[in-house]
Amino acid sequence: MAYVMPLVPDADLEWALDYIDDCFWKPSRQGAEHAYTVREWRKHDDEGFVRFVTLIRTYGHPENFYRKTYIYLHIDGRKYWTMGSPMHETIIINRAPSNAFYGKQVAPLVNRTYTETVYDRLAVRYDDKYSEQNYLAENARLFNTLTPHIKGSVLDIGCGTGLFLEYIPHHPAMYLGIDPSQGMMNEFIRKFPSHAFRQQTFDEFDGYGEFDIAISLFGSCSYIDPSNYEKLKFSGKNYYFMFYKHGYLPDYYVSPDETMTSYKDLENVFDQLHIFGNYLVATNLPIDEASYENL
Repeated sequence: MAYVMPLVPDADLEWALDYIDDCFWKPSRQGAEHAYTVREWRKHDDEGFVRFVTLIRTYGHPENFYRKTYIYLHIDGRKYWTMGSPMHETIIINRAPSNAFYGKQVAPLVNRTYTETVYDRLAVRYDDKYSEQNYLAENARLFNTLTPHIKGSVLDIGCGTGLFLEYIPHHPAMYLGIDPSQGMMNEFIRKFPSHAFRQQTFDEFDGYGEFDIAISLFGSCSYIDPSNYEKLKFSGKNYYFMFYKHGYLPDYYVSPDETMTSYKDLENVFDQLHIFGNYLVATNLPIDEASYENL
């Protein structure tokens, strides 16, 4: 596949060019064109460092650095990247000419239409946002229920930054994640570079029916058009889908009308419906009723 190369918004690009000019770039051992700057050199502007790294990981695209994969942002004839650590551990930003490549590349760089989603800017801090104990306990409860049923090939719809793979280290050859967010894709690839990812919505997806199990966790499938619920149901031999309960939305979502899941729409398509916290679960798996509330 060819990766999306989104355009940095004008205001961010103008700021980034000023930030780049203000930084000291030290040539590396690979030559003057390959340089780097260190977070500690600008202690007075750590907020700027974090903002620039966020731009890289939100609007960049994957490229290989020999056997590793990083996220690269191309600006004004140069590309900028970090070494893939979580934000609080990131200390260096690298740069090199845009036409410099390191090892064999898995896909060509292309420009095509890009639509920003609310999750793009959230992606870099998404895992931190959901690292509180109550969320981790909810994750543990879910995967205690789900893990025994994960066998064969998996389609992960709305995979985000890769929560499923954090709890179930499924073999790369037996996994495909899809998500429309460029920022989420970049975080996913940073964490799981060996696993397959497609940047698209489920409504655009044409590979349904080829998987042993299809999953969509913590509300991701609520963004699917109800006219595609039948397609969703048959996207895997088995399925486990978590829709937002009517009246519940994540606090960062800005268009509530688009995710108000209709119980009637679900009941018309799916045989089993259960309540799991703030979510309505549609599944054909045998489940432990003790882990769910009654409808």
